[in-house]
Amino acid sequence: MKLAWHDTDVLDMPTLGTPITTLGGLADIPGGYGAQLGWARTRAKALRTEFAATGTPDSVTTCDLVTLPYPTRFGLFRASRAIAPFLAITNRMLVIRWTESDGRRRVLLFEPSDVQLGRTTPYFAALARRTPGPLRSLMVTEHGTVLGHLARLGIAPEDVDYLLFDHLHTQDLRRWIGTSTPQPDFGDGPVEPVFPNAKVIVQRHELLAMSELHPLQRPWYQPDAYRDVRPDALSAVDGSLLLGPGVAVVSTPATCWATRPSC
Repeated sequence: MKLAWHDTDVLDMPTLGTPITTLGGLADIPGGYGAQLGWARTRAKALRTEFAATGTPDSVTTCDLVTLPYPTRFGLFRASRAIAPFLAITNRMLVIRWTESDGRRRVLLFEPSDVQLGRTTPYFAALARRTPGPLRSLMVTEHGTVLGHLARLGIAPEDVDYLLFDHLHTQDLRRWIGTSTPQPDFGDGPVEPVFPNAKVIVQRHELLAMSELHPLQRPWYQPDAYRDVRPDALSAVDGSLLLGPGVAVVSTPATCWATRPSC
């Protein structure tokens, strides 16, 4: 995959926040998976106490974006006996606001998916081609847009500080953070960022992995969406970190190098 950055750029990207070391060292625990699970449970209790002491965010607002079909075998694995090949999932955006100790107000958007551009994800594009138009309209329900929800909450795009996704599967960030060159599907000039002051928080390992995706990952990423995005809008992090009072970014590696917010 051709990207707007090289691996050396990713290694040099500045990070942010305060590292959370409470859960570090899991892989070094001897005794196998059972011992590691016991260690993780103990450390999780310690983290809960530490995290609660950092304070609370000013607000956390949930905003529905879109409901769409998702493969049952991916969503529930072996937990479901349903014969239906798809289940319905609703993508929601969290708007998290907090105040720094110096009085600065912060806004983080978790999962601000660009629904329109997300349709070109290889997996979903192939699914749409196999689905008759009338049926397609019944399978997908759009509830609201990122900018529409922000307007309702009285938040201007330039006031958004951070964008965070569980991973970059299906995401096309060109509209949100802009591009350095013109894009055929946007017009004659470079794309101006909707969120000019926002940093995209992403695990450094995921950015590095994107240069040579595993074959099972390729249907879920958009290869052309990262050729010309602005690398300076990305903030690479290593593991878990505390971002603000009652706001943390927690590394949750699974099918890919994923991240979750904790509030």
